[in-house]
Amino acid sequence: MKKTKSKLFGFNDEDLSQQGPFKLAIIIPILLFFITGVPVWCDYTIGFSKASYVTFLEISQFPLYLLSISIPAVAIVAHIHRTIQTAKQIQLTIDKNLPDSFYTQLKAMVDLFKTLPSTKLTRVNNDGTLKNYTFEMQYTYKLFYSIYKESSAESGASFKVDTSFTGGFTSQFQEIEKRLNYVKFLANINHSSQTEAVLCEGMKGQLFVEIATRIQSIYLFIGYDTDGFFYENNSPSDLAMSFKSEDEFKVVLSSIVRIVDHLFGLLNIKDNAIELTLKNLLAYALHTDCFFPEKAFTISASKK
Repeated sequence: MKKTKSKLFGFNDEDLSQQGPFKLAIIIPILLFFITGVPVWCDYTIGFSKASYVTFLEISQFPLYLLSISIPAVAIVAHIHRTIQTAKQIQLTIDKNLPDSFYTQLKAMVDLFKTLPSTKLTRVNNDGTLKNYTFEMQYTYKLFYSIYKESSAESGASFKVDTSFTGGFTSQFQEIEKRLNYVKFLANINHSSQTEAVLCEGMKGQLFVEIATRIQSIYLFIGYDTDGFFYENNSPSDLAMSFKSEDEFKVVLSSIVRIVDHLFGLLNIKDNAIELTLKNLLAYALHTDCFFPEKAFTISASKK
């Protein structure tokens, strides 16, 4: 059975005159005054002379003492009530500041996310025409809620970065680096037969698709609009991994590396593992050596 706090003995933030303990602090001493005084006074008659007042004070010392208790009792009740009102005002201020702090954080971080670098890329189509692509930050609010999952208008601002957010980046880039290192290893193997060489080229082509898929997922995870670059004929049902060249692929890779490095700088995230991985990937992207077979840039994967 749920217990309820008695209004007679409990406090709230209403006026002092509405408090049960305040009323008790006045009524109880008055009742005790009469309860202890009436038996003494009944043997006397009412008078208004000096002698009557002296007699009254002499026979009413204890009742008057009990009556005087109401003064400190009311003072104590008033102090407690003032403390409760102050706490209530503080809580109201906190409640008001929670959404204010959240929306202030939201606006500040969204403005910062808009500073993430964009990339412009020009591709020569098969018919000789040029197609321009712009990779730029678009879904800033989505990025904010992915990073600061504990922030809300109800609970206020929280600058704790969600570990799954940084962990997702770390694992994705480490997987890209792992596959890229394997491609480099395969590129330096001297093949003993044509069959072995063909199998090796096929493996590198498959690894390229896996790497490109992860790069595309990172762009989407951050909230970048890639201007339909990853989609064949701008159809989301067909995810095209057909980069025109390894140089084009390096431009896209270096772009996402710089974006994530910039983002981690905005968030003041220090992670030696991801920093080293990003450094290694950027070194590959800026190097002139090519490791993927030409046919890798005609491979496309379908995303259902």
